[in-house]
Amino acid sequence: MDDPRFVFWHSFEPGVASFGLAGVITEIGLAVFGAGFAAVQPDDRRRAVQDLLAGHRLLLIWDSFQTVRSMPDPGGATPLLDEAGCRELLDFLETRAGRGRSAVLITSRTSQDRLGGIRRIAVGGLASHEATG
Repeated sequence: MDDPRFVFWHSFEPGVASFGLAGVITEIGLAVFGAGFAAVQPDDRRRAVQDLLAGHRLLLIWDSFQTVRSMPDPGGATPLLDEAGCRELLDFLETRAGRGRSAVLITSRTSQDRLGGIRRIAVGGLASHEATG
C-alpha cells in the first residue's frame, strides 16, 4: 500500500449501520479526508473515493459479505440489501476491476456468483481447535 492507513476493513455483519456502499464510502472518506467529508454530497463523496482508489494503492477488505444477499441476518434485524443496493456495490467493484491500483478482498461463506467473473480462492473450514483458539 502507498500508506499503512490505506488498508480498510469493513464488516457487512448484521446490525452494522454502514451496511451498503454509502457506508463503505463514508468510512473511507472520513478516515482519509477528515470530518469535513461528512458534509460532502453523496455523489461527490463517491467520486472522491473512486479517484483516491484510482490514484493510490489501497486495500479494501470486505468481511462477511454473505450477509448482503445470500445469508441474511438470522434475527432479521438487518434486512437484505435491496437490488439497487446490490447493483451499486457491483458497479463499484466493476469500476475497481477496470482501472486503478487498488484491490478489494471479499470474504464470504457463500460463492457470491452474482459478482461475476472475479477471481475466487476457496478456503476450507477451520478445525475445531482453530475455531476456539
